[in-house]
Amino acid sequence: MSKERQADPIVGSSSPTVQLKSLLGKFAVVDAPVLVLGESGVGKELICKEVHRLSGRKGELVFINCGAIPDQLLESEIFGHVKGAFTGATCDRKGKFQLADRGTLVLDEIGDMPLDLQVKLLRVMEEQKVQPLGGNQSLQTDVRLVAATNKKLEDMVKEGRFREDLFHRLNVLPVVVPPLRERTEDIEKLVTHFLSVQSKSKSKSFSISKKSLAAMVSYEWPGNVRELANFIQRVSVLASGSIIRFKDIPEQFLPGRIAQLYSENGLSEEEQAEGAVPESHQLDHQKCGGDLFDYEQIIGLAQVKPQLPEEGIDAPNVLNNIERNLVIAALDRCGWNVSKSAQILGMPRTTLIQKMNKFNLNQNQEK
Repeated sequence: MSKERQADPIVGSSSPTVQLKSLLGKFAVVDAPVLVLGESGVGKELICKEVHRLSGRKGELVFINCGAIPDQLLESEIFGHVKGAFTGATCDRKGKFQLADRGTLVLDEIGDMPLDLQVKLLRVMEEQKVQPLGGNQSLQTDVRLVAATNKKLEDMVKEGRFREDLFHRLNVLPVVVPPLRERTEDIEKLVTHFLSVQSKSKSKSFSISKKSLAAMVSYEWPGNVRELANFIQRVSVLASGSIIRFKDIPEQFLPGRIAQLYSENGLSEEEQAEGAVPESHQLDHQKCGGDLFDYEQIIGLAQVKPQLPEEGIDAPNVLNNIERNLVIAALDRCGWNVSKSAQILGMPRTTLIQKMNKFNLNQNQEK
């Protein structure tokens, strides 16, 4: 058993992930075909590795992507060929079935396999024998077959693009890997895991702020775990320090309400994308008796996906209260110095005055 397989655990403790791990534990020890289904990027390859690891089979884990190899070469790749089987076949070559003997063969993107090869695959599964291309002898095989796809094979069967008998032969032990949006509880652990990977590769310790993590949890991740892993790699390169802060997150990951607050506070689209307060809006925070308001603090004031009461809420009034409280907090911090308060809030002085007039605010009233 290779060290690589042992180093690839399924990260997460959400209910769907726990159920998935339990299912794999039961399926792995049964020597029957496994069909791994799920959207692109959910981690189907990792699931296939885990099935092999838990199975205890002594042979190799062999992958082949049925959608990445031209149809005319796929048969040779899977079943092998003998010398002279076709132009360019200058010697015998073992196929993936032979290489995976006593181990596990993963047929990735099984939905892309041509119909004529589906017939041959079905025969091999039934007879446990493989005949190399151009050969006249069948070779006994001992292979655990795992197939994976992000396509709906049932629909392909109805459309005549996938053999029904092969589908039922593969679908003995189906495993559906849930998308990341259905197991958001796992995002924090996944982020920690991927940051650890980046820390090791770059010999630099990375961590993430709580509010940045909250923004990640709120995002739906249409590209699933793969998108999250790529994102962490990207921000670890772009981050100015060892802590991944909200300003390091690209604009497309900003929750809608947060982006709206930025816009209301006078930040340009370019400044929103950069995630930084313009120099003209910055202030020596020591003169105002504390840290500056930053974007991570704003996140805490505009929770993503709030739990709304059944009777609903008066949203305009709630948002006005949030805005009013922000203005009062800034004014109180800076002794009701309008210029300094405007700098903290990242807006022009005239805009702050308009908001003070809007909320009928003056120092005497608030004391």
